Amino acid sequence: MSRSPSFPAGCEIIRTYEEFGSVIEAFSNEHLDLLLIIGTYGSGKSKTLRKAIGDKALIINGRNTPMMVYTDLYHARNRPVLIDDCESMLEQKAGKELLRNLCETDAVKEISWNTASMREVPKKFKTSSKVCIICNRWVDTDSVTGAIQDRAHLYAFQPHASEIHNYVSEWFEDAEILAFFEENLEKIQNPSARQYVKTLQQKKANRDWQEYARQFFNELRITDSLEIAFANGEISRATYYRRRKEIRDRAS
Repeated sequence: MSRSPSFPAGCEIIRTYEEFGSVIEAFSNEHLDLLLIIGTYGSGKSKTLRKAIGDKALIINGRNTPMMVYTDLYHARNRPVLIDDCESMLEQKAGKELLRNLCETDAVKEISWNTASMREVPKKFKTSSKVCIICNRWVDTDSVTGAIQDRAHLYAFQPHASEIHNYVSEWFEDAEILAFFEENLEKIQNPSARQYVKTLQQKKANRDWQEYARQFFNELRITDSLEIAFANGEISRATYYRRRKEIRDRAS
């Protein structure tokens, strides 16, 4: 079953890597104080962001504890901050408060840690860091997530199968698998770069990789584009009914 994600109100949906790149560039150039990106699994959003922002940003991943994050923020004062998956931080009270303060949109904000003193790290400090949060899903559950959502520029990165295919083609080396996916782009449900990687692993293991890849296809998905083509007069009535019958026969 395909995913039917819902996004926060005011969230702009991005379908192309070019548009995604323009948003990243705006953050990298410090035009956006707080950026929240909700992205499809396997779309390469984290890799693309890390490559674009480079070494100038502090990168925080979901495995870091709130205390580790506080320490890293102190040592990286005023640098851009990229939080790659904040779900674990939002599950902890200390992590929530830390995110609330960090995601203030004031030019200079104060970050504090109200526990026992840590060596060489003060209990509070000021920073002008811009913040980007990327996650696979975002749920507004309380005043903290609500405040972050209200302050942020909201984007959902949901590239089409053709966009992900072009992205994968830049680094994926198996031409046979690429060609197989390209022939079936209209059928792919929930497109992901990992589908290509996992199919290659099956091929290297001498498994039936084509049969494995077909699990990512939905024969009925192609009917959407077929209906549009017929409505626009791009195909004849006879072609429309012939192709629709072929699709249903393959799906049965």
